[in-house]
Amino acid sequence: MRPVIKYISFYDFADSGIARNYSVAAANKMDYIIESLVRIGYDVEVVSASACIESGTFRWYKSRVEERQPHVKTRFFSSFRCRSKILVLLRLIWGVLQLLSYLLFCVKKGESIWVYHSLYYYNVILLAKKIKKFKLILEVEEIYQDVSPVPPYMERWECKMIDVADKFVFSTDLLNDKVNRQKKPHLVIYGTYRCEPVMSERHGDNKVHVVYSGTLDPNKGGAMAAAGVAASLPSTYRVHILGFGNPGEIQAIKELCEEMSGKGGAVVSYDGVLKGSAYIDFLQTCQIGLSTQNPDAAFNNTSFPSKILSYMSNGLQVVSADIEAVRRAYGISGYIYYYQKQEPSDIANAILNVDLDNPFDTRAVVQSLDNRFVEQLSLFLRDRV
Repeated sequence: MRPVIKYISFYDFADSGIARNYSVAAANKMDYIIESLVRIGYDVEVVSASACIESGTFRWYKSRVEERQPHVKTRFFSSFRCRSKILVLLRLIWGVLQLLSYLLFCVKKGESIWVYHSLYYYNVILLAKKIKKFKLILEVEEIYQDVSPVPPYMERWECKMIDVADKFVFSTDLLNDKVNRQKKPHLVIYGTYRCEPVMSERHGDNKVHVVYSGTLDPNKGGAMAAAGVAASLPSTYRVHILGFGNPGEIQAIKELCEEMSGKGGAVVSYDGVLKGSAYIDFLQTCQIGLSTQNPDAAFNNTSFPSKILSYMSNGLQVVSADIEAVRRAYGISGYIYYYQKQEPSDIANAILNVDLDNPFDTRAVVQSLDNRFVEQLSLFLRDRV
């Protein structure tokens, strides 16, 4: 009988038909981890805390369990569409209560529970662990208080969650240095180590296509920096912005793209949010991927830009801010073109220095990382690291 890992997270399928609160990038990384767990002999039960975020006439969505592939089932709690602020608050509380109920009645003492780091359910996980005494494998992608201000009580929850974890899965080596003071067993996975099949050819317009894919959040600054570089590139380059954000952030990036495109350099456009095969298709038509978040931001001390691996897995060359999280990334750092300052001219110079005649074999880099991770994951779960 195969052992089972329960994976608590915000997760959904791209074709679910219900608007839920989850990150596409996070779900992609989770898919890879789930696939790796299955490869080494585990069954996985994904327990999604993602609630409906639709606004409109009330509609109830029943809880359900889906099995779309062998050895993996995904559990969604019931939720509902609503419009009033009171019902939105009740929807949030209802989701928390369902997660707590699941942990109290469906988890055994000593069982290993893999939990994706989130402020949303800290109090639930802490309470359930105290009662059920399960083993907590905490997947930490970033420290939230490094990204943006959070209330003091959430800072305490975040610190407490880290303290009670039995094992860690980190997105960077720097995170381990910062939070794993008790030297608990840990694993580092920078992103998704899955080479995507070749689905598209490069554009045939004799231009070098450069893409930024990621959040439009101005606190991270990546999208704005990528759009702003267009005016410093020659017209033989074409810049694309793919990203998710709120309506205000989307409008701001569209206006910046229009402004930069009118300055006589490269044309830049916002091309929306793409998922699944459409996203892979788009990336593979480009030659260079940009990882352009502000190198001076606090979150760079603990967060690895997973977009780098998305680019590499599709055969793109990568331009990145020169940050320690990338410089210390095993097997990756030597295949990156770096820039030092968050200025259009500096980023443009790094883009122009990319050797497209003799490119790095970035797919081979990703395949090597995959082989290493699967081996380490098996040892990690058997308490041999």
